[in-house]
Amino acid sequence: MNTPESREESIMDILAYVCIGATFLFAGSRLIMYAYRRKRVPSEQELEELLLDVVNQKQGG
Repeated sequence: MNTPESREESIMDILAYVCIGATFLFAGSRLIMYAYRRKRVPSEQELEELLLDVVNQKQGG
């Protein structure tokens, strides 16, 4: 069973699993970053309040 062909096949299997695992890790990290960034996006009300604060500061100063 330890023929060169079987060793080559097992190496190819290992490489395939590593590539699949790397793909899942990459996709998972992208999903986590997307969720993190989306959570940090201010709501419309927060944006409105921020804009009003900026306008009030410019008018007062």
